[in-house]
Parts: sequence; C-alpha cells; structure tokens
Amino acid sequence: MWYNISMINFFKTLFSKRYPTGAISDFRPPDEQAKDWLHEEIAGSVAFPMFTKEEADKMKVFPVLNQKQTQSCVAHAVTLCKEINDNFSGSPMFIYRQRSNFAGQGMIASDAGDILTKRGICRSSLLETPTSEEEANRQYISEEMLRDAVKQNGDGFVHMVKIDYDSIASVVNTGTPVVIFIYATYREWAKEWVKIIDNPSPSIAPVRHAITILPKTGFTYKDKRYFLIQDSAWFGGKQYRYVSESFLNERCYVAFYFIRKQPKLNPKYPEYTFDRDLKVGDKGIDVMHLQEILQYEDCFDFPNPTGFFGGITRSGVKKLQDKYPVEILYPVGLTKGTGYFGKSTRNFLNGRIIN
Repeated sequence: MWYNISMINFFKTLFSKRYPTGAISDFRPPDEQAKDWLHEEIAGSVAFPMFTKEEADKMKVFPVLNQKQTQSCVAHAVTLCKEINDNFSGSPMFIYRQRSNFAGQGMIASDAGDILTKRGICRSSLLETPTSEEEANRQYISEEMLRDAVKQNGDGFVHMVKIDYDSIASVVNTGTPVVIFIYATYREWAKEWVKIIDNPSPSIAPVRHAITILPKTGFTYKDKRYFLIQDSAWFGGKQYRYVSESFLNERCYVAFYFIRKQPKLNPKYPEYTFDRDLKVGDKGIDVMHLQEILQYEDCFDFPNPTGFFGGITRSGVKKLQDKYPVEILYPVGLTKGTGYFGKSTRNFLNGRIIN
C-alpha cells in the first residue's frame, strides 16, 4: 500500500514525544471562568504603532528558557513575561508543579495566571527545570520557595476574548508581552516563518503549544504582518519564530497578559442614577458609570472604564458590597458580596450624596 509522505510525517509527529508541548484547554466550570479579568473590560480603544523586522529583532535580548522534555510550556511562557515585565529570573517549575491537574501533563492558562499573581514565583536558582516529565512531577515545593515566591506576586492577568492580530498588537506593540496558545502540525511550527500549511483538527493537532509574543514586535514585512515569538520547546532547534497574521487569526485559541494596578483617578464622586440590574456580559453607559464609582471606592484598579461588565467589575462590585454590608447585604439577608449588581446595590448607590 502506498502512503502520502505528508500523512506519514503527520503520524510520526502525532505519536512522537520528542517535542513536548503542554497547552491544554480550560476545564473550569463557567462560574469560575466568569471571574476572569478581560482585556475588553479594561483596554477600550488603544492606538498602537507598527514596527519593522529590524526593530522587532532587537527584542531578542531576553533569556531563552528551555522546557526540555517536560510539558511545561505554559509555565515557561508565563515566567518569560515575568522576566520581561519585572526583570526577575523565576522558576517555571514552581508554577508547573502547582497546576490544578497535577500530575497530568500540561496546564491551563488560568492556573499559570493565578499562581503567578497570587502565590508569586521563586527564583530560578531554587528550583531548576528537570529533563523529564517524571522528574518534574517528583519535585518538591519547599517553605523556602513559598516564602521567596510571595515577594514576587503580581496584580492580575488579563484574558483576551477577541483574539486577532489587531487586538493582540494593541497590547504587544505598546510594550507588554502576550502569552498565546496555538495548535499546529509539526512541519508548520518547526519553521522560522510560521504559516498555514496543513488543516489539522484542533482536538488532535500534534502541536498544542504556549509561547510568548515579545513586546514591540508586531511588524510588517513584504506587505504581510507578523509577530516575533520566543519558544521554550525549541521545535526544530529554533528559539524564535515569526508568526504570520493569518496563522495567528486561525490557530490561536487563548491569549492573555499581565498588568499592574493603577491609582484612583476620580477625586470627586461620580453621581449617576441606575435603572437596571447589571451582571457579567452587560455593556453600556451605566456600566461605565458603575466602574467610575468603583474606582472612587478603590474597588476598580484600572484607569479606563470601558462600559463592559466582566470579571474585574464583578470583583469590584463584590468588594463594594463587602465594604458596605449594613447598607447593601444585611437588608437582603446576605453576609458576603456576590458581585451581582442588583436592587439593593442600586438603591444604595442611587441614594448616596457625597460632598
């Protein structure tokens, strides 16, 4: 029987363990996903510059991490963001070892974000990357590592709902690295200039990988747009790749980044009369005014209210409710905030007069 060469290569790749990846789909229940911080909630409309390839190549200055034969690409991509944002050399295995699906292979994006922002990350010298998945699962997180890590916890990581070149460029080209999850075949991803060659199913694609788009690296080359990425798995021996706009738009299924909180900007209480309940997913001028009030109350830590009610606004409403339990919660028989902007919270804000 005769076989197509590309089909033979496909199955070789499918069953090969030579090039580990580890980006797995989010298995959290919907109510947990609703708590996520969303790019659309804080970014608004952001103008961004474009660069040349020569300018993008100048970003090849950060330590190139190597995940070796582990499935820890997500943890490595997140650790590189920490290096870029804060000039801190952390241990990817500190993040990988604490994944919620331990000792399964790979991890989800929210695990990496939660661990880095809430528990921090220890220095790389305290926990090195092993040479196999088995060794990675045997590693021990000591009290010294936990104490060292908490000094480096961050403020928050932001998910992107709309994933396309322009949305990601609005973050990357203004100076912030972005982690993306992609799927591909080996021969697609092993190239320096990544483009669509095959048509793999997302569920069985042999490469499901997390990598970091380096900051200020969105560029135009021969009338096409690319990003420069840094790859911890070293597919085909390459540490950097240029990912085309068409490939990213079709094959990227997760994108997120890390941010710092901003100081309160509103010196005066923003008065507004609310006439409807608000929840995750709602949009409008009333959501924008709610975010402004939450800013004033130190319950919303970002400078640009966008009018999109997402996980950050929900968290802010919960903080507001917990801040004024007598006025908001107790009248309706609650002791803890819910994040739902209902009648009791509306009545409280509508009746406030602050000089």
